[in-house]
Amino acid sequence: MISSMNEALCMKLIEGMWKKQGLLLLDAFLPLIEVKILPEPEYQENMRYRSLSPIVVPVQDSNKKTHFCHPLESRFFESIKVSLKNWYYIKWGEHFPENIRIDLSVLHPERFQLKKSAVLTEVKKKKIKAYELDLEVHAPIKLQQVIYEQSLGSYGIQGFGMMEII
Repeated sequence: MISSMNEALCMKLIEGMWKKQGLLLLDAFLPLIEVKILPEPEYQENMRYRSLSPIVVPVQDSNKKTHFCHPLESRFFESIKVSLKNWYYIKWGEHFPENIRIDLSVLHPERFQLKKSAVLTEVKKKKIKAYELDLEVHAPIKLQQVIYEQSLGSYGIQGFGMMEII
């Protein structure tokens, strides 16, 4: 699945994959099986999402070491909000209104298990800890569109944090 706020980028990528009949990632060739453009979802102020790829939330600790936050830490959601506000500005060309709240919460917290949601992966010889989970988000419709088109957390450009609406 490919997703981006930049529709022209998606179309160029699809065209290139069509011409090459696939996509070369590092040393793996992924053959093109199907191209389908999904219809625009109906965005609402309260939405539920499932991660299609794990969400990465790195923060710098006091020793300048990277700490990967987990969903039971408040910094996990605070960092996601900061990132969303930056992407909101990139998408819409305006700052996110200061007086509007963004509420993110784990869907079905009584069933959430941190160890089962954790994913440890390696990118460019760097270990990354990320989390797969279902979330409920209460935010303006324009921010919901950013979540769906861009991702949640960091490393979205590398494919992390992609969300589907449930």
